[in-house]
Amino acid sequence: MSAPVDRPSPRQLTAWSALLVEASALALAGGAALVLVLTGRGGYPVVGLALGGTALAVAAGLVGAVRALRAGRARAVAPVVTWQLLQGATAGAVLGAVTPQTPGVVVVLAWAGLGLAGLIVALLLTEQRRRNPVG
Repeated sequence: MSAPVDRPSPRQLTAWSALLVEASALALAGGAALVLVLTGRGGYPVVGLALGGTALAVAAGLVGAVRALRAGRARAVAPVVTWQLLQGATAGAVLGAVTPQTPGVVVVLAWAGLGLAGLIVALLLTEQRRRNPVG
């Protein structure tokens, strides 16, 4: 007789999907920065290389974290939550610096990033609480 299959919960699926969306966005941004540098269109090639490489590395880390979470490794929660807190802090800083001249798309993206970070943290932490109840 085979062991019962542990199916992922809807919270897990939502968190994994959101993390993969973030990883895709970071990979796209990193790739775009590197293309600008390599084609000579970037004004500051060293900065573009650093930002592009960092975005690609974080994207790879998020994909690795999703794989670890799917495998049931609880240790992957810490780096993911840390990244979400950094993303939320950055979005908060962007929203705090909004002026009347700021394009509306910047405000929308900052709110979206803040909401996505909060959603992922809430989903991951409630799932961890469900698996490992305290007391």
